[in-house]
Amino acid sequence: MKSNAAFYASGYFGGFGGQTDYSQLTIKFLDATSSEISSVTFGSTTPGERGGATGLLFKEISGLTPVGTTQIGFLLQMQREQGSANDGYADNLFFSVNPVPEANTYSMLLAGLGLLGVIARRKQQHVNNRMVRP
Repeated sequence: MKSNAAFYASGYFGGFGGQTDYSQLTIKFLDATSSEISSVTFGSTTPGERGGATGLLFKEISGLTPVGTTQIGFLLQMQREQGSANDGYADNLFFSVNPVPEANTYSMLLAGLGLLGVIARRKQQHVNNRMVRP
């Protein structure tokens, strides 16, 4: 990508009771050679956030992809911190990318709207001139 694109990611992340087991999603922005340009990680929940209960909490993140991104990688980690089982949970993960319009896109839109205004005005003047003539 020559320019940035907006990204949005969301999902439900959680754990078991008062245990500190957790899950998190890392989004990696890669260039054409699969080298990492940058990354963001989100989703981890604490027992305190869950009120000490087993459950999932909605988490989301948004931003702009780095210039030069041609690939995006995802790493979902489930981390066991306590107990004998891994109780990091994740569900309903979502990711989208939307291009951000270039500045010249807006100027072309305004120029087009201005042209439509000129055409509409000329048509109205033509109609008015025909009505005035006997």
